[in-house]
Amino acid sequence: MYSLFSCAYSITRCAKVVEYRDGQAEPFRSSRSAAFRTYRHALALRDGLHPKSILSTEGIKEARTLETIAVLGAGTMGHGIAQVAAFAGYRVILRDVNRDALARGIQAIEGNLIKGISRGKLTEDDRDQTLQRIRGAVQLSEAADADLIIEATPEVLEIKQEILREVESLAQRPFIFASNTSSLSITEIARASRHPERVVGMHFFNPVHIMRLLEIVKGQDTSDETILMAQEVG
Repeated sequence: MYSLFSCAYSITRCAKVVEYRDGQAEPFRSSRSAAFRTYRHALALRDGLHPKSILSTEGIKEARTLETIAVLGAGTMGHGIAQVAAFAGYRVILRDVNRDALARGIQAIEGNLIKGISRGKLTEDDRDQTLQRIRGAVQLSEAADADLIIEATPEVLEIKQEILREVESLAQRPFIFASNTSSLSITEIARASRHPERVVGMHFFNPVHIMRLLEIVKGQDTSDETILMAQEVG
């Protein structure tokens, strides 16, 4: 699979950000580089922390393979996320409780791809392959078996927590739950989960297929492996 931003029309560099618990967000750098290790050490000293308390992927096992991504909500952000995920090679389930909203989301994706072709950014085969990887759904149960579930629902804490509870009650195997929230606490959203270590923030920017920006947000209990998986997808 490719990064979700391999399909973006913009040439802007992808900026990844990790927010440690509910504190200040800091740019995410590759832990494999000397620059990152120096940067991490400086952050730790600045904040009065031991350098190892700043996120590191050193010693973490390889992230498990993600093949299917479910996107909950087919609005502006939801259909954009579904589009870039499908283009990157993932099987995508785009779910919305409203059939009309789901249809509009699929139509918007088709329109974006047509524009990409007209601008010479995509081929007709790119369009066809992308659309073939997207499946629409109304029932939440159809999205519950995805490897990664990204919610793009209204910015209401209770709504996001209830969706998380429902998905966990339906899922038959482990999954990563990501919230596209731009303002709510990932730690608070994760309080509704039986596995808060698998809850992470993946905040995309609008329009998703053009803006090569992704904010990865770490909740209080989010595991480093979950962050690594979010990084690999992004």
